[in-house]
Amino acid sequence: MYIFRDLIEKVSALSDLLYGQLDNNRSQTTIRQTLIATINEYKESLSQARRLASDLPGGDITVEEQEDVIKLLEGLISERRSALNTRLQSLACPQERKADSPGFNIDSTASTPASN
Repeated sequence: MYIFRDLIEKVSALSDLLYGQLDNNRSQTTIRQTLIATINEYKESLSQARRLASDLPGGDITVEEQEDVIKLLEGLISERRSALNTRLQSLACPQERKADSPGFNIDSTASTPASN
């Protein structure tokens, strides 16, 4: 967003005004007026940036709340992976049991080419 780049430019302009890196030939009144105008522009830009940030999904929650949500989501991911692995193992077990069960004959010679 351009608003955040504008904030950096305004801070730079304020720094220039405060530390006298601009034209020193201007009167104190002009420098004060410019400084006040620049500060007001910075405040408005900062306020707008805060509004934009809080309008983002989750922009209104604290860092601690974000960490709690992350932990909750990691827990859900772990539970789902565990459930998936359990399900995959249960699907694989009947095939293994079928191959080991009596009465089920695997003819290994059927897939072996005949020797001449």
